[in-house]
Amino acid sequence: MRLKQPNLCDPDVRQHSGYVDLDDDKHVFFWYFGSRVRLHPEFKKENDSVPLVFWFSGGPGCSSQIANWQENGPCLYVPSVRFSKDMSDIARKALPHRVERNPWSWNSVADIVYIDQPVGTGFSHGKMPNSTEAATDTAWRTMQAVYAFLQDEASRNGERAIDNMHIFGESYAGRYIPVFTEYLLHMNDQLEQSEDLRQRGFRHLPLRGIGIGNGMFDYALQTPTYYKIGCRSSYPPMFSARQCSILKNTVNPQCIRMLTECYAASKGQSSEGMRREGCVGIEMERWRLRDVSHTMCGRARAWCPTTTSVFLRTSAFVDAVGASSSITYQECSDSIFDLFASTTDEISRSAIVLAGIHPGPTIAGAAV
Repeated sequence: MRLKQPNLCDPDVRQHSGYVDLDDDKHVFFWYFGSRVRLHPEFKKENDSVPLVFWFSGGPGCSSQIANWQENGPCLYVPSVRFSKDMSDIARKALPHRVERNPWSWNSVADIVYIDQPVGTGFSHGKMPNSTEAATDTAWRTMQAVYAFLQDEASRNGERAIDNMHIFGESYAGRYIPVFTEYLLHMNDQLEQSEDLRQRGFRHLPLRGIGIGNGMFDYALQTPTYYKIGCRSSYPPMFSARQCSILKNTVNPQCIRMLTECYAASKGQSSEGMRREGCVGIEMERWRLRDVSHTMCGRARAWCPTTTSVFLRTSAFVDAVGASSSITYQECSDSIFDLFASTTDEISRSAIVLAGIHPGPTIAGAAV
């Protein structure tokens, strides 16, 4: 593990950023922010438990810095200049590297760790996966590294250090989080059954909750809802009559037929093949009602992904967080997305895994 202590904003809280090395050629970037709760005069370290949140963005292949800088993190990048609507002049502008403290950050109530995974995502780097299996394997190995970190934290600082843990994410994290949760609970079960593991110092890791925002977890359940919500809800239609007809008569039947065949065969045609042959209409870019991202750029506390990415590529930022100078930050990696899309991972049914996660002896008060 290689660490830096950034001081870009929210300087009073404890921060660590850097890399966990899965191998000599695989390096996963993370950024930890301590909770502002710890700064309160009445906070008592020995008595008060602070939630610990691990955040995973989706994609697959999208950086968790999206959430960190544009959604729920402690810092907001605020450009003081406006750009043309098509952003064609952005490269010629000298961006002021100004950040502001986000008063609504989740670290107001919790410690939070943003993780870029799998390798090839965001600031995580190394030998790029050359197959789908390799790409999905680094996602699994990242979770195993998180598990090892938590065991080490519990060993060094006591079980109270990890007794209020949560896993949150969005989008393709609807695939990651259920299987990561299943893995943690499985390891807890193994620990209860193995005296050897307990003697070797392994500890029970109480997972208190998981949360998935706008998650992709079951195409068979979710695909039909595009038509129902967009065309047949109690609100005015979101799409034109022609678009609704395509969704109802072409996209939905073809997607459901292909999904059914894939589920029955367990393996079969790739999800990329499904997208090309029958499910292309379900792509969000095609059905987006309005792209507001450019119109918001330059406004105070506005979401502006393009300018934020430029800021995250600056040498000053890269050095401050200990990121590798040999890579160019991208919010989302097309290469990683394509690798995942070339397998059935994208259409695997995480809803089935979610159904098996419930409050019990190994996950108390879980909110799914």
